Amino acid sequence: MSGGWWPLSQMRRTTFGHFLTRPSLWPLSHGEWALADDLVWIEPCGKLKVVAGGTRINGASIPRWMWPVMGHPFRTDYIYPAALHDGQCGLKEEPSEVVHDRFYRALRAEGVPAVRAHAMGAAVDWKGPYWSAEE
Repeated sequence: MSGGWWPLSQMRRTTFGHFLTRPSLWPLSHGEWALADDLVWIEPCGKLKVVAGGTRINGASIPRWMWPVMGHPFRTDYIYPAALHDGQCGLKEEPSEVVHDRFYRALRAEGVPAVRAHAMGAAVDWKGPYWSAEE
């Protein structure tokens, strides 16, 4: 491509990161699902984040009280950011602030508008799980 023009999808990838894989989900019980294979996220700097296949997810990244306004956590543009966030909250390998910020960036990478992604990120910051790097 000439003239420095990048398609929007490429700009999102370099700004926010992107999903390398999009595994299927297996339905379990009581609103829980399991990843059929590894979910792989690539940070803008190239660092990989992996949520292992078989990990249980429940969409808790999008609180139930927000569903009427924001939509169900298993909407196509929310499912992988929610799965990444749910899985990383379970692992606690990084401080919660880093994991919550990644949720916002994953939403943006999936094309969720900034205002909606900010509202969802604010809800996670407000009511989401917290832990420190030392835990």
